[in-house]
Amino acid sequence: MTELNDDENELLKKNGLPVKTRYTAKELSHSLKVNVKTVYGWQYTGKYDGEKIGGARFYSIGTVLSILQDSTTL
Repeated sequence: MTELNDDENELLKKNGLPVKTRYTAKELSHSLKVNVKTVYGWQYTGKYDGEKIGGARFYSIGTVLSILQDSTTL
């Protein structure tokens, strides 16, 4: 896992997310206070891409940081 800078750590903490390599769509929807279907829809619009593992979709920490940085426009 890549080292995070202080701003990235603070962004995760502010949004109630622990530092880890992958996050579920459910975790993101809860943190961003959006419907989980909104998070799933990002893959179809090409806005953010998640990795499907088993029956769940996961988002890498890099993608999550991009989402959080862009979350003011959601």
